[in-house]
Amino acid sequence: MSKPDSFILLLDDEQRIVEKTRNIREKMVDALIDEKGIPTKTGEMRVVNEILNSLDNQVLGLVDRRLKHDENTNNGELLETIKTVFTELDNRKLNKPSIINTGTIDDKFIPDNIVPGEDKIEYEEIEYEDIIKG
Repeated sequence: MSKPDSFILLLDDEQRIVEKTRNIREKMVDALIDEKGIPTKTGEMRVVNEILNSLDNQVLGLVDRRLKHDENTNNGELLETIKTVFTELDNRKLNKPSIINTGTIDDKFIPDNIVPGEDKIEYEEIEYEDIIKG
């Protein structure tokens, strides 16, 4: 049985326990409702509500852990990218060969509607007259 994506962080035994407790809770709610319908007595309503809340909390807890794991993974990938960029900058300063595959850019990716000065990195002061002329 393949694991759903939400359980990717759990070990097999942990997964088994989570599934078992979830199944028991679902069966409890189903049995209560099948036997007596939607509860109308305060005590029964409280019991069903607590079971449903525990199901929600279990799911939300697993989602939270998965999202934290994904965030950590993404942060690690970002750090590797930043490291590569700084290494490349250092290599350029030292006239070493590039570690980044620059390849060629297809003409369809080169913008043809660049505003003058838009592709400059350094600050360039322009005058109003220059804008009007151009």
